[in-house]
Amino acid sequence: MQIKIQLEDVRAIESLQTEFCWRVDHGEAASVAELFVEDGRVITPMFTLQGRAQIEAHFRKRDGDKAILSRHQWSNLRLTPVSAGRIKADMIVQTHLGIAGPPAAPTGLM
Repeated sequence: MQIKIQLEDVRAIESLQTEFCWRVDHGEAASVAELFVEDGRVITPMFTLQGRAQIEAHFRKRDGDKAILSRHQWSNLRLTPVSAGRIKADMIVQTHLGIAGPPAAPTGLM
């Protein structure tokens, strides 16, 4: 029997990923661990984090560096049913990094 992924599950996962990116980009990275199940993972080309404790420690440290400004964009979400009630989510996340500073002055252009 093949497990079907329900549309409401797709939307919930999309919302979770968007919330993750927003928190990291807006000084709330230390709270992203609460978006994961206990044995959740973050796998990137730069690092792998296993479990909420590692995720929280990594992003708490990330929040401590106020010199970094980031913006994340995600796409190509691929969902794979693992078992009843469990879905694996893979996606591409593009991260833009810069040096934090005051907001740019408005130019008057719209």
